[in-house]
Amino acid sequence: YLRTPTRPLFAKSRAIRDRAFALLAGNQPPRQSRDLYSAAGWAITMLAWMSVDLGRPDIAESHTRTAWACAEAADHDVLRGWIRATQHTAAFWQEDLTRAASYAEDGLRYSAGTARLFLASAASVDHARAGQPDKARDMLDLAQELSVRQAGSEPGGLLLCTPERAEA
Repeated sequence: YLRTPTRPLFAKSRAIRDRAFALLAGNQPPRQSRDLYSAAGWAITMLAWMSVDLGRPDIAESHTRTAWACAEAADHDVLRGWIRATQHTAAFWQEDLTRAASYAEDGLRYSAGTARLFLASAASVDHARAGQPDKARDMLDLAQELSVRQAGSEPGGLLLCTPERAEA
């Protein structure tokens, strides 16, 4: 994402979303429906993240609501975690630290893979900036204790949290 121009990637993500939704209008087996909802959810999550980066966290929130519905239909916890991370980021850039921390902490319920590390680290920063040092320390301790590996369904890139990213 950060190494390619945003406009073509935005268009590609939108095309993936639209194609998945078009295919969902057919008569596919339930397993294929879950995969299509998952693909749409990941594409919409990328649209949301790009919307935040383009200065439109309000639009990002609309995207994340749709992505959440896809994650629910796909019953996909890794996707749920990254949607919560994206919702956190949208709230963070609107300087709503309470809502950002709430999204991050809620995401810890669902997430697997590296989203857990992102969410715990992000919640620590939110609580620290909000003047809640005890909660910040709890989240920082959690982030430091996590032994996290990339989940097979994590697309990577922006939707992957390395230890270096978490430290930042």
